[in-house]
Amino acid sequence: MRPREVPLEPRAAVADLLRGRARVVGSRTAVGRHDLGLEPGLISPYEVRVALGLRYGDPPIEEARYERGRTRFGDAGTVLRWAVARLFASSERSDVPVRPFIVATRVDPVDTLDALERIQDWLRHGKSGVVFFVHPHALNLASSDATLRRDLACADLVLPDGVGLRVAATLLRTPLPANVNGTDLVPELLLELAADHVPIALIGGAPGVTKKAAEAWRRVAPFELLGTWDGFQTPEVYEEVMAEIERRAPCLVLVGFGTPLQERFVMRHLAGRRGVVAMTVGGLFDFASGDKPRAPLAWRELGIEWVWRLVHEPRRLGGRYLIGNPEFVIRALLQRVRGTGDGPRL
Repeated sequence: MRPREVPLEPRAAVADLLRGRARVVGSRTAVGRHDLGLEPGLISPYEVRVALGLRYGDPPIEEARYERGRTRFGDAGTVLRWAVARLFASSERSDVPVRPFIVATRVDPVDTLDALERIQDWLRHGKSGVVFFVHPHALNLASSDATLRRDLACADLVLPDGVGLRVAATLLRTPLPANVNGTDLVPELLLELAADHVPIALIGGAPGVTKKAAEAWRRVAPFELLGTWDGFQTPEVYEEVMAEIERRAPCLVLVGFGTPLQERFVMRHLAGRRGVVAMTVGGLFDFASGDKPRAPLAWRELGIEWVWRLVHEPRRLGGRYLIGNPEFVIRALLQRVRGTGDGPRL
């Protein structure tokens, strides 16, 4: 469900906290409070999520869900995430470039709602669009891959995926407002496009995975499915797929091959086709299908979902995270020291 602008009530007063009429962690919307006779909380769970750059879901619904499952451990975790969020809040500046350059490409400083609105606008007006998500691993690769840099530069929307991008942006004094990852944005987008009757195509992944992902998503968002194709088709099949996609436009195409193959595929086959919006999603089909478990919400809000993935796939992801993440921070620091707009080449 698309995030809504919901007025927040004033924070709890210290006197109310001491008298037990309010809690440290509690909703600042009306949902979930009046039946309990409580005043607004000092820290709102949804407000913390937004401060951490994960603006998705409907605030009253999300806070009601938190109330139903709240525990002391959960409250402690919310306070911890609030403290982490303050680190980002303290570095906010009003003179952020329209599209700040981070390590290897320019990134759009948008949140989930901004991205949803832009993509829907393209589809409603029959325009083409290319949407790429970038994370530290992708930008490390782009630093030494001229083709990938060119593909990223040609995208219509480059979204910051993961806390690593926000850390780098803060180091570069160009803070980003949000962590716009595909795992959170895509389900919200599918709900919106189901209401608009926009067909969706899924391309990539191992045999059967895209079909399972589509089935899982359609149980929540009954969108029109244009088709699913795994990532092992022949060039001839892909040409037939492109013809069908163009015939059914306007439509959204989700492409999951992993970087840099997915970006090259989109620029070669889908970019510029009228009414076709192409979005790269990496390994999202594996998570949506249930083939791989996703980190709990608290881990995602703290920006340590990568730790969860590392624990579950240490052999495949060890180098990417344990070596790649520090490498990415070093690249950002070198860019800041050199004061260059095109980033360092390591």
